[in-house]
Amino acid sequence: MAKGDRVAAAQLRRGRWPPESIWLAATLLVGGFFRFHRLGLAALRADTITFWNICLKTAGPGQVFREWMQLMGISGQFPFAAAATKWFLSVTGVEQAFATLRLPAAMWGTAAVLAAYFVGREFKNTRIGLLAAAITALNPFLIQISREAYFYPPLVLGAYLALWASFRAMNWRRGRARLRAIFVLVNVGGLFLLTWSQPTGWLLALISGTAVLWLLLRGDMTDRRISPATAVTAAGYLAVGMPLLLAPWGLDHLIANASGATKEAALKALQVSGRGIGDLLYSFLTVPSWGGTPLRLAVSSLLLGVGLGHLVQAARGAGNARLVILYFGGGLVLYLIFRRLTGAQYAVRYLCALVPVYLLVLAVGMDRLAAWAGALFPWPRPRPGRAAALLPLVLLGWQLHPAWLCTRLTGHPTPYKEIVAWCDTNLPPGTLVLVDRWFEPWNELRVHASTNVHFTFTIPNEPLDVFLQNRWRDTARDFLHRNPGAAYLEIAKEYWDVPEVGPWRWPRTFFRRHHAITNEAGLALRRLHLAAREDFYASNTNRVIVEFFYDRKADILEKWGRSGQRLGVLYGPGWGYIKSQDYRDWRVFQGRATLFLQNISDQPSKAVIEIEAIAYGGSKNVKLGPQLGYTFTSGQLDTWRAGPILLPPGETAAELRDDLWDVSHIPLLVSNIRIVRVGESSTGATSSPR
Repeated sequence: MAKGDRVAAAQLRRGRWPPESIWLAATLLVGGFFRFHRLGLAALRADTITFWNICLKTAGPGQVFREWMQLMGISGQFPFAAAATKWFLSVTGVEQAFATLRLPAAMWGTAAVLAAYFVGREFKNTRIGLLAAAITALNPFLIQISREAYFYPPLVLGAYLALWASFRAMNWRRGRARLRAIFVLVNVGGLFLLTWSQPTGWLLALISGTAVLWLLLRGDMTDRRISPATAVTAAGYLAVGMPLLLAPWGLDHLIANASGATKEAALKALQVSGRGIGDLLYSFLTVPSWGGTPLRLAVSSLLLGVGLGHLVQAARGAGNARLVILYFGGGLVLYLIFRRLTGAQYAVRYLCALVPVYLLVLAVGMDRLAAWAGALFPWPRPRPGRAAALLPLVLLGWQLHPAWLCTRLTGHPTPYKEIVAWCDTNLPPGTLVLVDRWFEPWNELRVHASTNVHFTFTIPNEPLDVFLQNRWRDTARDFLHRNPGAAYLEIAKEYWDVPEVGPWRWPRTFFRRHHAITNEAGLALRRLHLAAREDFYASNTNRVIVEFFYDRKADILEKWGRSGQRLGVLYGPGWGYIKSQDYRDWRVFQGRATLFLQNISDQPSKAVIEIEAIAYGGSKNVKLGPQLGYTFTSGQLDTWRAGPILLPPGETAAELRDDLWDVSHIPLLVSNIRIVRVGESSTGATSSPR
């Protein structure tokens, strides 16, 4: 037992809390606050919506494991983290919500703070343990990871447990510790969390597991017998590893994910991203550390350099230092091999298993710098050690603001809840909102559902070759011309950074009005280079700043007037909307709905309303006003020419109704509505999709 630990034990026996216990409790409270505070604020994102959907669809964690491949397909992910989240919701009985879905992740993250303390203490002493715990508690990267319902929070805890087991095995090998049952539990538990949470955990698990077994066997060779700790550890490793080799979501799944069309798609995405190994190493240096502004980058580099330098120097006689160097360097090399095999992106989250190792190096660097500061400034006397504590307090205090920003994020990075709230408040009911990325309307914007507008897309526009082949921007222009009341939502700025595509300025001239929603906390973390996901860092600030382009009714009429159009139709209340599998758009008429007929001339006009539609599930009788009516035949695309009617100048509200809707519930799918002046062809005055 180290001297500091003996002193702490003596203080506890005397009924006094040792100072390190108070510091540790405060660190846990601070770390827990930043992980649990306003946990439901941020919107879900594409991948974390997976957890939302799985927890809604499944009856329990067992079903998650059994049906993982049906639920996810070839995704390169494992079911444990989602199953654990489902288990938590089932056992506690709490209602599924954004905050409750993330509670297990926050718990994993807070437990990692405590684990970091024991890792540092086992590595060297209590001081390193407290520094490691404090760095973990205030680390913006780990705070963000712990506030997402995703695969990485248990992996990070597993990495800390694996580190502790490695250091305990080394200390045992050198006669400084005993191997009790807790060692086996932590060792096997750490390997389990590393390997079952996410495939990237296999990298550290391979190195640390091999190191622990080697240390145990070396000790057994000295004693010329297999110890119970070695036997139980080997059996535990086997119990953890065999399901990963045999389960359909295990090794076979990873091989499929790293080959064929899946790998080809990943390589295309990597090429479009433009990121390389240099970007990865820079992100790994800055994002899990103090950031990338000039001063923060200098601090990150200094802590890393001093920490590694001290470890290299200490490695001549300290086995734990050699382990840290092995894990840090070996883990990076294995990741690069893994990336080449799978085509994975250069994303810092794929190095989550190495972040605890990195933070331990930073703790060592901070401890060395503090010692040097205490030697250079030996005040106040007679306790010069207090001066050495100022440097860690200043550096850790510098992380408070970024940590606070993590609790203010409205998205990771897209603020979907704010997007929907703005649409529900500022756009007319039933407005079609074309989204620039085709995936969003039926994923993120389905979970963050609007009560007022319909989010939609034209055709698939990912990956890049599909975007170019489908001439997506032409389809978007066509859609917005055919739907004069529609708005355009620019979330991703699809392929603006690709030279053969470039920025799209057309919406900025086509629409009269513009509104931007900014994830302010995300933008601040981006500037500090402390945002956890690569999405935050695109050169066009895509997803951090979301832009709306839209017209008011007066703007639409003004554009019609300038183009010479005198008649037009705008949809009013009561209309639904669907998109069929062939990517056609349909307005849905049920029982009652309103059309706003526009005559922007100064003279009355006699006109005919042409409604092209199909009744679904049976015939449907539609009436317009007191005299006009028509029966649409089931399953047949038909056109009703209603009129002629006399339209006075200005706007006329025309109500369509089906008096039998409450009985029949047969919808009418409307593909097009035109208003045509009698004696003219049906061109120009249209409003609706194909």
